[in-house]
Amino acid sequence: MGFGGGNTGSLPDHDHDPAVSNDGGTLNANATSFNLSSGSLLYSDGSNVQELGIGSSNDELRVSAGSIPEWYTPSAAASTWTQLCDVSVTNSSLSSGVITAMSQLDVWIKAANTSAQNTAITFNATNSSYNNNQWIDSTLSTAAGTSEIPIYGSNTTDESFIHMSIFNPSSGVIGYTWSGTNFGTGSGSTPISLAGNGYSYGSQVTRIDRTLYGGGSQNVTGRMVIFGAN
Repeated sequence: MGFGGGNTGSLPDHDHDPAVSNDGGTLNANATSFNLSSGSLLYSDGSNVQELGIGSSNDELRVSAGSIPEWYTPSAAASTWTQLCDVSVTNSSLSSGVITAMSQLDVWIKAANTSAQNTAITFNATNSSYNNNQWIDSTLSTAAGTSEIPIYGSNTTDESFIHMSIFNPSSGVIGYTWSGTNFGTGSGSTPISLAGNGYSYGSQVTRIDRTLYGGGSQNVTGRMVIFGAN
């Protein structure tokens, strides 16, 4: 029996156009059988329909150099900064507490002393193993001690803003730089610039404290925010 039925007629081109007599109507995706792999896609290469098999987990679809679709595995993302701490205090010791060990640290501190004191930073609550250079208004300070990281070279209750970058490997040398400003009281006061760098052979940094220069805890009002990346 001919495909047209009743031994008459002929099979038209396979257009699946419902407007063409005997063409069979549109395809039903849920009822039409394809010899395809699970999850694959169909695309045209300009002449024929081709099958693109499913990619691997987390692959992305892109256009190849040959202008056809393809799956590819994207490169690993660059280091992503993660917030490790955000601590605010009023008339209390400003400390990060224990933070996750990461190979790079970005530290932001804005605080004012509650009494006239020198200011310093320590790692892991340890008062040893620091090697520092410090500048105040571009002048090298002789008070760059080894017991802590000096942040300001004279007694003050003025508010200061400090930014520190720390290279923090799991073993070996811990390197750091810092810069900032001390804001003098009164609208006409001239700000004092702070800067420095140094290194420590101590263990990987997992705690940062704003301390009293010369040792001891320090009461301040301020905030510390730390970001980390590997």
